[in-house]
Amino acid sequence: AGGTITAIGASSLSKAKALAEKVKAEKAHGSYQELVEDPNVDVVYVGTIHTLHLPHATMALKAGKHVVCEKPLAVNAVEAQEIVDLARSKGLFLMEAMWTRFFPIVRKLRELLKDGSLGVPRCLQADFGFVGPTDPSHRLLDPAQAGGAMLDIGIYVVQLATMT
Repeated sequence: AGGTITAIGASSLSKAKALAEKVKAEKAHGSYQELVEDPNVDVVYVGTIHTLHLPHATMALKAGKHVVCEKPLAVNAVEAQEIVDLARSKGLFLMEAMWTRFFPIVRKLRELLKDGSLGVPRCLQADFGFVGPTDPSHRLLDPAQAGGAMLDIGIYVVQLATMT
């Protein structure tokens, strides 16, 4: 509320222009480096594929930008720690963009857990799924692109289990 999308960065200027037009951004950049070098950009949202979160988040942080990074923040704990350490060393805001954390029902659940009205949780059983692609080279299934159930949908159940 009250914010503006100052600029869009993409792997090509044509892609950036198309998205900038769609979201009414003020400017389009044909590279992510150009985006992070834009003095009018305060916060960068990293929404690329999992394997690019580390280089894109660190690029933005090194340029002095705050970062909101799509889930998963990184493909493993070592990469995640590298991003967190860099953000802390620069005094910059860093957040994993786990959209479900902000649902009203999830906020209410956190409140109930905190005040103890549900007692002490001892077990969580949860299912989360969707009909996905069947092509093994699709990024959701390809291990080389950090595909797989845990990083794409399993992460929602993990965050639910650890949100207290």
